[in-house]
Amino acid sequence: MCWLHAVTFGTLFHFGFGFDLNDPKTNLESVLRISATLAPHVDVLNYINGTVYGRRPGETVTKLFSFEGYNIGQKYPTGNGDYMSLSREFVVYRDIHTGHILQVFQNPYSGIPNEVFYVANDPVNGEFQLGDITPFILLKKNVVAFNLDFVLEYPNALDPGNYPKYSAGKFYNSAELFSYFANYSALATTNATSVDDVNTWSRHSQFLPWLEMGTIPGSLFYTTLTWKCESFSCVSRDVMELINSTFPKYRQAPKTFEEPNETSWTQFKKVVDKRRAEGKPDILIPTINVTRPEGPITPTVDGRILQLLMNKTVTLNYNGSSFTQIYSQQSVKFFNVEGQISFQLKKSQKGDFLISLKDRRIYKNVTNGKVMTSFSNPLTNTTVDIPSNVQHMNLTILADDATTMEIPKPKAIGLLMTHSKSITFGPSTVNERWSVTNIQAIFQESLLQDREPYFYGTISQFSSWPVWMKMNYSFSGNLVTKVTFGRLIHDHHQ
Repeated sequence: MCWLHAVTFGTLFHFGFGFDLNDPKTNLESVLRISATLAPHVDVLNYINGTVYGRRPGETVTKLFSFEGYNIGQKYPTGNGDYMSLSREFVVYRDIHTGHILQVFQNPYSGIPNEVFYVANDPVNGEFQLGDITPFILLKKNVVAFNLDFVLEYPNALDPGNYPKYSAGKFYNSAELFSYFANYSALATTNATSVDDVNTWSRHSQFLPWLEMGTIPGSLFYTTLTWKCESFSCVSRDVMELINSTFPKYRQAPKTFEEPNETSWTQFKKVVDKRRAEGKPDILIPTINVTRPEGPITPTVDGRILQLLMNKTVTLNYNGSSFTQIYSQQSVKFFNVEGQISFQLKKSQKGDFLISLKDRRIYKNVTNGKVMTSFSNPLTNTTVDIPSNVQHMNLTILADDATTMEIPKPKAIGLLMTHSKSITFGPSTVNERWSVTNIQAIFQESLLQDREPYFYGTISQFSSWPVWMKMNYSFSGNLVTKVTFGRLIHDHHQ
């Protein structure tokens, strides 16, 4: 997880008539005002809440645990438009059945218990320079969205030769997809150093080292919502008890720049190396006494959201891009995508969500923006025709894979849904057609009473190479498609 943002600081903001998000200074200041604050040396807490899934070849996803915590950081100017970011982050994993903070996880893949290592990354620092434009899109109802999507690829801190049970290979690889949503007028017409936000984050990564999966094929998928929180008011009581008793430094941001940055992989390595030096086992399963609740936790979707979505046709406009995620290779942006999804949502007798949809999509060249009818693949050096831009699909999202959460400021309801599919031909998974799709939607409470309540969010899909690309099944990696969407509403409601 990375909470560093490309930001800057200036003594003069560009407001009102002169406000232009295509101006590098204005763009970076806006990202900072959304994700943190322009006030120097002021701690800002970004709360995170979501779910982590696992998937092995030939299977759909398995919900593993919930994911809750925060990043606390501060920013300050360093001159010439540059900006320093100092932060640390703490996140726990929760039992999906009880909600308790996990200390031991019964791994459904290996069948053995795992010692759980919290995300306790300190520091997570960075220095940024004035420069590139963070991509943004203006939506209806005065909403602006900024998108930061990238694939991380760097040497793994856990060398597979010395840490075979904990390392997926010589390189760390993950796709990190961030979207930041805020009120455009709050940015353009006020001098507020910080504005309210709701953000989405999806990730596709290797198995965490403490899961002890080694090089066993498979990966993790994260889907979360995040937002700025006043002090620690959003953080659950049991997390705060853990912070106060054991991790007190996470009550505030770092005050000085240090490096290197910490990750779950480097933190795990430090603990294991220390235990080895002391003659202890790598893994120490703690003895715990957990009181189980009377009934398991069941994810629920807010009735207001169900009333808004169910048994009617809802249309979404979307805009985004598709790029590669290939182990040990730099990511390549294939094309931009635009389109419209119309869907109908119903519930089955078991409570699952049945979605019938029509997706009208066009593909655009990443360089000149022209609509594409064929695609010249830089990986295979071949050109293929792009198929019909209209697809009809029927999806089932399990009731357990859909949930809502209340967002205190701005007052909103967040919806998380995850869908996955796996189709194989014969006993081998070499030719598997698979996908994992995270739907992350935001419903402002102030808009819920409208005749056509407007909502927006992101859809992130990780998938095998589409058949129409004619890429050899032995070609490694996967496609990542991330789009920002907003509901189509009629003019008199905009």
